[in-house]
Parts: sequence; C-alpha cells; structure tokens
Amino acid sequence: MNLQRKQEIFNIVKEHLLTQGEQSKRYDGEVCRYRTFKDDKVLKCAIGVLIPDEMYEPAMDPNGFRNLVGKFPFLKEVFGITSERDYHFFGALQLVHDDADDDDFKKTVISGLKKVARTYKLKYS
Repeated sequence: MNLQRKQEIFNIVKEHLLTQGEQSKRYDGEVCRYRTFKDDKVLKCAIGVLIPDEMYEPAMDPNGFRNLVGKFPFLKEVFGITSERDYHFFGALQLVHDDADDDDFKKTVISGLKKVARTYKLKYS
C-alpha cells in the first residue's frame, strides 16, 4: 500500500474516532467490537469504520485483524493490503481504539494516532 493510501485511511480513522468519542465495545463493556449498537447509535472501531456497511457481518467481531482478513478474504482487497507492513499498520490503528482509556478517550486516541503517524511517516493535522 502506498503512502498516499495509508494517509487517506489514517485520516478516515482519526476523524471517526475523535468524532465518535468512545470505544465500540460489547454490551458488557469487556471486548472491543468492529461494530456495536448503543442508545440507537452504531459505534465502530478503527477497523470497523473501514468496512463498508453492505459487507459487514456480525461474525467478523470476535476476530483480531489478521484473523478477520483470513476469514473474510475479500477484506484484503477492501483494505488494500499488499504487504506484511500493511497488516502492522492496520493492527496499529486497531490498538489505538482498543487501548484507549475510557476516562480520557480523546486524549489517549490522539496520543496513539500521533505515534502511528510518526511510525508510518504520516501527517497528523
């Protein structure tokens, strides 16, 4: 995946997470989900926002990123994965969401996104 595409994906994830302002978690709050429903809202994680609505299946949720793409191989093309480094990039974005602190979500997301930007030579603006 080229740098321009990584930047586009990064920007989508950044805007989504900062606008949503909370994690997408299972009803009991224990496990992050690609998508979940809360108070008539659909919450999406950093990867979930990249899955087109018409392609999403609830069976995707109990999988980490690499397993997700393995079980749903059409996502490799959707995400534009062309190398091992691309898997690491998406994994890093997933961790920004999954490791965010509930009490200070935006602050921890911004910190995580800035780290991803530095690692992958992306612009954080």
